[in-house]
Amino acid sequence: MKTALGMMVRNFNSPEPIVTFLKNAEKYRHQIDLVIIVSSGEFQREAASEIERQTGVPVKLTKINSADAERKEFAEHGISAKTTEKLLYCSTQSNTGLVPYGFNRNMVLIQAILEKMDVLFYIDDDVAPYVLQNVDGRLTEKEVDFFGAHLAAIRKGADVTTSDYSGYNILPYAYFDGMQELLTGLQKDRMLEFWRHARMHKCLFLQHDEKPVAVHTKKVIGGNMAVSLRDKNKILPFFSPVYSLDGETFLARGEDTLITSLGEKKGLQCVDVDMMIFHNTYGDYPEIPSLKNKQSTQERFFFACTGWIGRNPFWNFIEGTALESVRTRQQANLIIGTKGLVGYTGNNRFSLLPRAYEAAWNSLPQMIVDYKETMDAWEEFISKVM
Repeated sequence: MKTALGMMVRNFNSPEPIVTFLKNAEKYRHQIDLVIIVSSGEFQREAASEIERQTGVPVKLTKINSADAERKEFAEHGISAKTTEKLLYCSTQSNTGLVPYGFNRNMVLIQAILEKMDVLFYIDDDVAPYVLQNVDGRLTEKEVDFFGAHLAAIRKGADVTTSDYSGYNILPYAYFDGMQELLTGLQKDRMLEFWRHARMHKCLFLQHDEKPVAVHTKKVIGGNMAVSLRDKNKILPFFSPVYSLDGETFLARGEDTLITSLGEKKGLQCVDVDMMIFHNTYGDYPEIPSLKNKQSTQERFFFACTGWIGRNPFWNFIEGTALESVRTRQQANLIIGTKGLVGYTGNNRFSLLPRAYEAAWNSLPQMIVDYKETMDAWEEFISKVM
């Protein structure tokens, strides 16, 4: 079984965390045949050479909008110019320097398929193959068999495997009037009880000591994920839209979440392997992310909010919910929650959220068109290369 490890990163200038993950694979006797790295910014081939030197695993580098080799392969397979442009050219990157998360992930996936891999692992550049645990009141880092957990589920028939993170949640430590309304407006209601208890756990997720138990899931996490490439009918593209406000472009989140919604129609088996690898969410672990007092935390959370706002119109469309009633309810709650958030942080940038919400919903027709074009292009690609 040929296995690839893939990562998307804006600036590729370090062999980490790839080397750490490859050494983790070696420790637990798993063979990784290829590393696939997709970048849209700075690209240092010396970092790739260092990965190969330390691990012996070849590295394939692709820079967004410079995929000449892939274009040649597409042509050799008889793939149309329209599909080639849709899957290999990112107009958003050319116009704004930003790359939609779905496009980024698809570039890695396309490489894995062209290289005839059987399994593709995804990691992000801020994760590590260990879990955080509370042992006798002290936080400890325990290395885990990351690849083995996912491969075991895939061998049993899973099409997509995933799990959550240990470390600080994307919802930072906070406590203010309007938290419930803010989460309702962002369609993150299920996190309300967790956020309400922020004073107790500081929004830190830990792996329990019990033996991991794999279960079916509807929640896929892109930085802790593997995809089986055995059945072409069950390899779906990722998709995430973009939208604009006052000349600024925002990337929607949820390209991984949408896989479960889209995959249900094709019978995808998505499995949570219960392996919560470490995620350095705000880049400064073990410092507690403070929404009230730290500007970098506020900035990261702002883009998380605009990302959820961009995801939700399309997500609700795919789920077949009553769009207008959802829109009205969420918008009313978001207005209230945003006022509380601005008051708590003193950061007026958050006041843009209700307008961003309107911009995202007004962009839904174009999101639907873009999605259908992506699916059509993907169908041609898969039919001609597999």
